[in-house]
Formats: sequence, structure tokens, C-alpha cells
Amino acid sequence: MRATTATPRGLAVGLAASDAVSAAWPGRGADVATDAHGALVTLLTDGARPVLVGPDALLPRPRAALRALVRAAAPYDVVVTLPPRTDPRVGRAAAALGVRCIAPDEPPPQATPRRERVAATAEGTDEAGVGEAAFVDGCFRRLDRPDALCRFVLRAFARETGADRLSLMLADPARTSLFVKAAKGLDPALVGRVRAPIGSGIAGRATSLARAVTGRASSGGPRGYAGTAYVVLPLGVAPRCEGVVSLTDLPGDALPSPAALRRLLRMARRAGRALAAARRLEQAETLSATDELTGLPNRRAFERALRRELERARRGGPPIAVAIVDVDRFKSLNDRFGHPVGDRVLAQVARRLVGALRETDLVCRWGGEEFAVLLTGLAGLAPGEALAALERARLAVGGRPLALGPGLPSPIVTVSGGVALYGRDATEGSALVERADQALYAAKQAGRDRVLAAATA
Repeated sequence: MRATTATPRGLAVGLAASDAVSAAWPGRGADVATDAHGALVTLLTDGARPVLVGPDALLPRPRAALRALVRAAAPYDVVVTLPPRTDPRVGRAAAALGVRCIAPDEPPPQATPRRERVAATAEGTDEAGVGEAAFVDGCFRRLDRPDALCRFVLRAFARETGADRLSLMLADPARTSLFVKAAKGLDPALVGRVRAPIGSGIAGRATSLARAVTGRASSGGPRGYAGTAYVVLPLGVAPRCEGVVSLTDLPGDALPSPAALRRLLRMARRAGRALAAARRLEQAETLSATDELTGLPNRRAFERALRRELERARRGGPPIAVAIVDVDRFKSLNDRFGHPVGDRVLAQVARRLVGALRETDLVCRWGGEEFAVLLTGLAGLAPGEALAALERARLAVGGRPLALGPGLPSPIVTVSGGVALYGRDATEGSALVERADQALYAAKQAGRDRVLAAATA
């Protein structure tokens, strides 16, 4: 029977830390997330916990957001607070998913694990068994870190079977071949390099058929394995198997018993579902954080990166700077050549900005014809280094005509920019952006095609 543990610290989503309802949740205070996406990242990274969510954090898709939170918080409860005039879709979504709703002035309930889930686990009625339940939980906690998930799966199979040599191979996006994603007891150079066609060979057949393959190889083969027994397990089920786990050098050179093989196959299928979910999460994260027109990270991605870098700077890391860059007279260009040409101009400007700055700097599409730049690892609080970087970017954009394509104009486009330094001009992210925007406005007023620091604005 699993030992009873104290309820973990709660998570308040879309509520201010000073709100009485979140301060009392679940009786010992609560961590705070600004939106459902941030809450999911916290839950997937730090583990399940009770969740109290404000209705606005569930918009614009309340049912999808609430369903994701319920799954990530399990076995703990999710509770929604419903102020007056809440979007009715939130209440309907909560009712459909069996989520409790409370009024803002109602004391939050004591957050404890759902009794039926705890009882099932304690009594050993979970079909996976205690060991497999822990394996599934470990996979779930690593959904937002695919590389860590692959290493965890490999370690789990090594512990379960005692195999000395293991490899985890995943299908590529086109599903034409498998590549080694993680390995144990093999040459590290194999990772990311060795590929095998799907449909041929042992690993390929196991993937395409979604079936376990066991057997014995000839002793003293070219790979020099000490044993001959091998087990290849499909990661998932047909028709969408994610790849295989291959086990060799098994203890005593013995193949697993039928019961042990069934257990390993269950683990592999659960790992496959976790890997599929991790891939979908990674794809969704990339799409949600990428500007479709320029291919740059979008405003949401910039704000996340800025919060991360601010935390580093506050802990004594190197200074950072924020810059806002705007394409000069972009409306006139759109009016003269049309919006399709304007879109190509923005894409070209984006490429030149990225090419002119360091790989450690982050260039994002801020909105419209504006770009945001996060300059990291600066030497000090003087604006000279940040201004010099933005000056290189300005010259890279306006130094020569843009090549928009055959039959299209080749305009010379200039940009203006403003820079604000952490610790010198502001210490909060929103204030840094505001100071950089003020400096940009001053650069526009001064004649455009220039960059200014916030202190000179």
C-alpha cells in the first residue's frame, strides 16, 4: 500500500497572488500561473497538484483548456471560480467535465487527491500494477521534455530487464525510416545518426507491424554482442507506432518468459503513447510560439523568454537589454506596392535582423511591422554594447535593396529602434518594453533610420 503524503502546494491560474481565494488555496498558499498554458508547463514539469483556475484563463477554448488541466492535475482536483458575468461556456465546460465551481467569496475546499483514484492505486487494482503505474507517471512528468522522456524510458527498460545494451529508435516525421534517439551500452556516436528503413529489418518490421520481435542472432557477429538473445518492442500500436526499444545482452542470454514479455509490451505501448503526446505537445508549442509570416518566434514566445532571462539577471546573471525595432514608413510601402509585397518585406527584414545579431540574441515578431529583440549576455549596464548590436542590425536591413523575387520591386527599407537595459532603465519586463518603445518613438521623431537608448529618449 502506498504511503499517504501531504497535499502538495496548490497552483492558482489566472488569479493574482494577493487574491484571498488563491492565498487560501489549498490552505498553505499557492504558486501562480498567468494562463492555462503556463499552468500546464508547471504541472508537467513539477508534477500534479491541486489547481484553482479563474475563468478568463480558460478562454478562448474553455473545454479544451479545462480538459488539459484536469488530466495534468490528476489525481488532484481542479476547481473553477466563477465571478458574475462569466462567459457561459466556462460553466458548461466545467459541468461537462465534472469540475467543481465556486463563487469568488467562497472558501476553497481542502484539496485532496480524488479518493477513488487513491483507493484504486492503494489496493493494487490499477491494471498496470504499482511498478507500471510509476512508469506511466514518470513518462507523464516528462511530456514537455522529449529527450528526457526517451532517456527515462530506456533506463526503465534497463532496470526491468537487466539488459546491458539498449537503443530507442523513433520514426522520422515522414515515417520512412527510424533513427536512434537514445542508447545505453552502445557507442554514443550512434545517437542521431544510425537510420533503418521502416518495413525492413527487425526494427523496421516491429515498427510497421506494431508487434514484438524476439529471437537469437548468430554468436560473434560484427557488433560483438556477448549474448545472442534480442527483444525488439514496438512503442505504440498500429497504425501509428512511434518506434521501437531494442534490448540485447540480456542476463543469462535468456529471452523473457511469455508473461514477462507481455508486461514489457504493455510498458512499450504506454511509452509509445507518451512519446506521441510529447511530439504533439512539442508541435503545438512550436506552432503557438511561431509567427506564420516570418517564421520568427511570436510575442508570446518573446514574453516567456524575457521572463526567463529576467530571473537569471535577478540571480546575478549577465545584464540583458530589450529593443523594439520598427520598419520605417511601412504603410506607405503597403499602399504603393500592395500587401503581398509588404509581407515579403517583413519576411526579408526578419531574416536580415536575425543574420546581423548573435545566435544568443532572440528576434521576435512583436506585431504589425514591429520586431522585438532580446539581447542577452551583455558586459555591463552601459548602453554602448546593446546600441552597437542594434546599429549592426539597422545597417544590415537598410544597407542594400531587398530581393523580393522575380518581377517584384527591390525597395530599400530602413528601420528605427529603441533599446532599454535591465537594471539601468527598468527591472520589470513590461517596463523594459515600455522604455524601449519610448526610445523607438524618439528615434522616429528624430528623423527615422536610427537607434536610440532609453536614457537619451
